[in-house]
Amino acid sequence: MTRLQVVWPKDGPKGSRPRGFFRGFNDILTGKGPDMFLQRAKSTSRIRPERWGNWDSYHHRPSHFEEEFMGAANPLWNSSRGFKRYDPHTRKYRKWFVAEDWFGDGVDGRGIGIRGAGYPRFTRGEGRKMLRRYAQGHKVDPSKMGNEWNSDGPRRFQQEYDGFWQEAHRIGDNRRQGLPLGDPINPNFFNHQEHPLDLPQWIRWELFGI
Repeated sequence: MTRLQVVWPKDGPKGSRPRGFFRGFNDILTGKGPDMFLQRAKSTSRIRPERWGNWDSYHHRPSHFEEEFMGAANPLWNSSRGFKRYDPHTRKYRKWFVAEDWFGDGVDGRGIGIRGAGYPRFTRGEGRKMLRRYAQGHKVDPSKMGNEWNSDGPRRFQQEYDGFWQEAHRIGDNRRQGLPLGDPINPNFFNHQEHPLDLPQWIRWELFGI
């Protein structure tokens, strides 16, 4: 009989920080952190961010429906979160302004590119807040977007989260490039901002498609 254990994914900025019992228990109480998973006893295999973050089906409709079916059929093995996906900064599952990108268009409509072109997305709440600002004739002021933003935009744009996004979108990027889905991540695929004008351009692309 196969013995199983309940495990927490390692969800540090680069997917390498162990959670520990007390940190994991606190996440249960506060509703933060990724799902728990069943794994063979004494296994040391790491659960990839694209799986526990629910991002692996972001670019592929059949994968999403398979994920939904598996979650409904066996919630202990693979809990379904619908279109919610993991935010590595807040360590919460969020609804995103663009719920899916099954065709791999990316924010700018030209596909997923190196240096984070097209990623990361805005949350649904952020998108709605920015649209209200534009409707009122105002520009988006990052300092008024809440604690999850800094002067450059959402904190998940920061370089410390590159490792998470590289793996979270690995399957989608490999599919776009015609590579085997199991191939390693692209080391050139970053998400941190390089230039001050990145944020206004990202906003125009994602909210208005221009």
